[in-house]
Amino acid sequence: MLGWLVERKIAPHIPVFDKSERSDGTWAATRSQELFREELVVIGAPDVVEDVHTEDELDFDKIPTLQNANRPDFWLTWLRGAGLQHRGAIRGARFPHSELLISAAKSGLGLAVVPLLYVETELANKDLVRAFGGPVPTADSYWLVQSEQRAEIPAAHQFSLWIKDQARQFRRDVSHMLGARA
Repeated sequence: MLGWLVERKIAPHIPVFDKSERSDGTWAATRSQELFREELVVIGAPDVVEDVHTEDELDFDKIPTLQNANRPDFWLTWLRGAGLQHRGAIRGARFPHSELLISAAKSGLGLAVVPLLYVETELANKDLVRAFGGPVPTADSYWLVQSEQRAEIPAAHQFSLWIKDQARQFRRDVSHMLGARA
């Protein structure tokens, strides 16, 4: 999420929560609005994706995989959401941060499951390509959360309008990039 914000020139001093234990958008003494749902995609360098062959099920003994150590459930979440069968253990290098995971995938070390939000630029530039189909929604979302006390401050209100517009534009761009409704 932070990369998405930085690409939109948000100053780094603005408090941003990248993860939360809450998935329903409710926090005490705040106003919260869902910006968009999290969607996962399997990505890899073009030559790696081209070399991976599948039939009816994914064989993890033959697929080079990369994993996010902080979100180890990504592969299984994606598999369940995509409705795909698999065999073999999901192995592969684990990276502590999504940025490192994405960099490893770009370098051709294997396939990774990441939030679509994190790789929109790399997919558009063809530095990375999707493998095994489209994005799979998760139970998580990205939220704009503002203090109830500060939500009506003019600058905070303008930021709220701007970030919601950016989120709408992101959804349109993703929809166009995928060639289907996102």
